[in-house]
Amino acid sequence: MHLWNDGNLVKVDEFLDAFALRRNELFLHVIQSLIELSDSEERAILESISNHMQGRGVKMPATHRHLTLS
Repeated sequence: MHLWNDGNLVKVDEFLDAFALRRNELFLHVIQSLIELSDSEERAILESISNHMQGRGVKMPATHRHLTLS
C-alpha cells in the first residue's frame, strides 16, 4: 500500500510479479475480504489496487458463489 500511495506503479507491478500474486487465488480473495472490512481510506486504496490488477488482466474473485444442485 505504501508503494501505491507513493504512486510507484512500476514497483507495485514488480512486487506483484516477484511474489506471483497476480496468479495467487488466495491473495485475490484476501484483497477482496480486506476491501469489505476496511474503513473508507484503506478501502479506497485497496479498491484502487484491485482495479489496477483487473486493468492488467487479473480477474478478481466473485464475492458470492452460486451453488448448483445436480
